[in-house]
Amino acid sequence: MHPNTERRSAAAPLKYWFTLFLRNWYWFLVSLGGAIFGAIMYQRYTNPVFEIGGAILINSDQKVSTSEQAILSELGYSTLTDVTDQVQYLKSSYLMRRVVDSLDLHISYTQYGRVKVNEQYKPFVFELLEPDLGPALFGRTLRVHTLDPRHFELVGPDGERLSAQFGDTLRHQDIRFVLHPGREPNTDSEYDVTIHSPKQTARRFASSVDVRQVERSNVIAISLVDAVPDRAVALLNTLVEEYNASVLEEKKLAGNNTLVFIDDRLGYIAQELYDVESDVEQYRRDNALPMDMGIQAETYLDKVADVDRQLLEADVQQELLDNLSTYLNSPDQPFPDASALASESLGAIIRQYNELLYKRRHLAEAATERNPAVGSYDEQLGNLRDNIRTSVVNLQRELAGRRRTLEERLRPLERQINAVPRNERELLQIMRQQKIKETLFLFLLQKREETALNIAAQTSDAFLLDEPENRGPVSPGATRVLLFAIVLGMALPAAALFLRDQLDDRLRTRRDVEAHTQIPFLGQVALARTDSPVVVQPESRTAVAEMFRLLRTNLQFNAAGTADQVLLVTSSVSGEGKSFTALNLAVSQSLLGKKTVLVGLDLRKPKVVQYLLGRRGEPGVTHYLLGKAEAEALLQPVPGYDNLYCIDSGPVPPNPSELLQQESIRTLFAWLREHFEYVVVDTAPVGLVTDALLLAPYTDHTLLVARYGMTTQDSLQLLDELYRSGKLVRPGIILNGVRSFGGYGYGRGYGYGYGYGGGYFEGEGKQKKRRIRIKR
Repeated sequence: MHPNTERRSAAAPLKYWFTLFLRNWYWFLVSLGGAIFGAIMYQRYTNPVFEIGGAILINSDQKVSTSEQAILSELGYSTLTDVTDQVQYLKSSYLMRRVVDSLDLHISYTQYGRVKVNEQYKPFVFELLEPDLGPALFGRTLRVHTLDPRHFELVGPDGERLSAQFGDTLRHQDIRFVLHPGREPNTDSEYDVTIHSPKQTARRFASSVDVRQVERSNVIAISLVDAVPDRAVALLNTLVEEYNASVLEEKKLAGNNTLVFIDDRLGYIAQELYDVESDVEQYRRDNALPMDMGIQAETYLDKVADVDRQLLEADVQQELLDNLSTYLNSPDQPFPDASALASESLGAIIRQYNELLYKRRHLAEAATERNPAVGSYDEQLGNLRDNIRTSVVNLQRELAGRRRTLEERLRPLERQINAVPRNERELLQIMRQQKIKETLFLFLLQKREETALNIAAQTSDAFLLDEPENRGPVSPGATRVLLFAIVLGMALPAAALFLRDQLDDRLRTRRDVEAHTQIPFLGQVALARTDSPVVVQPESRTAVAEMFRLLRTNLQFNAAGTADQVLLVTSSVSGEGKSFTALNLAVSQSLLGKKTVLVGLDLRKPKVVQYLLGRRGEPGVTHYLLGKAEAEALLQPVPGYDNLYCIDSGPVPPNPSELLQQESIRTLFAWLREHFEYVVVDTAPVGLVTDALLLAPYTDHTLLVARYGMTTQDSLQLLDELYRSGKLVRPGIILNGVRSFGGYGYGRGYGYGYGYGGGYFEGEGKQKKRRIRIKR
């Protein structure tokens, strides 16, 4: 390929594409009409899809005390709710699964109309009485034919029908169920009730819900695009309710763990207190002791009771710390709240740990373990566990020292008690145990109430700012669909024409020729609208005749004073119009008064003389080459043309190439040069046989004929190789059979040819009038 070759479409101006599309206007009209009709049908039979949206506010006020804020600030942790985490949690499949279970969204109801199939939200309620059958139910469908608001029919796979009333318990296909009246269904309508996998249903809705933070505020916008607006409204409302319920459950979990610990201790202490009180009563009765003890014994008991109370609180705290140590080995479990029984600072750390643990769980529902945010939470939770472990060890050490101090205070009091009389001393020891158990019981009872109040005081983090509402249909939008149809209707034929143009490797313009070869371009010839092969007549002024005259002029300029006497006309393959071109070029030369001869040297498929005379001429070139005729005997005058002669090729020989290599062919061309001013030679296609190459040394100019819409770029490449190898004498290309379109030139050769002169040439005015009558 020539180095300057470029795609014709890339170089073509905008006018070319406009002309191409304008010529094929009917395809655009058909495509546009079909697209608009399709858009109307799509609008008519497509179920609309609606957008339902609302907004919620995430409460970031955790009501943290000043001391707790200070503790957490020293540790480098924030006490505010991370709205981004809540967005991820609202989009999680875990939370959506709770919504699906709450609303039974895994059961779908589809109504069949005459044309459309509509999904509806609970026209009646399907209650599955055996919900634990598992995956065996997934994909099962029941056909229900509603008769009236109270009666329906079950339609079996074979068409059998079972009549029933809403509220009846039925068994069908091993499924026990009840259909309850819901929204009043359409009478005489058929519905499909399908059971889906709750897990898959939750994933589908979770991926459809759009949850996003509004700028940098604590407001979260939630929306859902769904074909059933009532279902979408119920889903979003329930999503917020389940979100609040799950958050409250997680907040109360730590307090509930503390209640479990306290309740366990209360049950044990209550039994011990009852036993001790029974012992006191029994001892007084057995020893006939008065109800009032001595003043000294009462004083000792009060002093000892205060120390015992402090020791008991330390024991409870130690037991709670031991319990916390077991939770350190279970990083996925929330810690009990230690602020009521152990330490406020430790309680603040535990609450922060539990809060981060909940956030991590929420994020894990919507992300994988590889998510960087999950890794960040894991790192923070690990640091907090280390802080909790350190605080537990420090508190245990403090409690041990405190117990030693209290035990030292208790020893002198016990010695004083030993000095009391035996009966009072023994009763004092029993009452001391009663006092210890009573104090511990009241202490635990008080902490239990405080913990219960703290649990009850927990509030949800989110409340609705804007209740979910139907914002209208989003699809199909009439304007958008119509615009899309118009664009598609125009784009399809344009794309088809563009692709056809890109994939078309046949020559259609002068630009195509010049893009694929360095051979000089001599001119182009329009497609002849006549049955006669001779289009150049003495008085003719048709476009085709004038183009041959222009070609003749171009050859004269191309000769530039040289002896351009013998013209060899060939082509790459058969059927490209070389004989037609040679014939009319010879006629054109003769009209100048030049003595011209047309020589038929296509020894394989001779036809040029038959085109010109309407018959074969005898004898021919074959006779001359075989020595059976003289050169003068070959000449055939052409009637109507004083200066034009022709020589037929004669009968088809078995060895054309060998005949053309005889010395007599040189003698023939020498005789022709001597007796004629112009010699036009029609020979076999150069792309098929070597005849033209064998005749090249005897010629002055080679005319290569290419055919509009027939000659391929590969064929042109073959001619270009012959040109660059020097096997052809002064070759030039003629583009034959060019068609005229719309006044912009012949074919794609805008700017080249005669297409702009409508009515200028002979006969074109009638054609133009005829076209106008057809349009009318």
